[in-house]
Amino acid sequence: MVAVRASREAVVGAIEEAKEQGGEEEEGRSAVSVASVNGPSSVVLSGSEGAVNAVLEQLGSSSVSHRRLVTHNHLSEMRSSSLRIDESI
Repeated sequence: MVAVRASREAVVGAIEEAKEQGGEEEEGRSAVSVASVNGPSSVVLSGSEGAVNAVLEQLGSSSVSHRRLVTHNHLSEMRSSSLRIDESI
């Protein structure tokens, strides 16, 4: 997960651009998503490292402040497959 100082609109646009340029997908969905919006210019990304890096590249990571948080979190879409496993127990 990565905290990014950018608007939700800018981040969603960067996700779309990264997907168009061959970004990663997992089980038919993007391997990166917006995990939370904490303010007008405070967004948290969640997903695979490669997909998150592609979004940061689209945002111009040198000019956009960002900070890595954790590898996976309960907010991540990547957990949905593990949640299905938990439900079957």
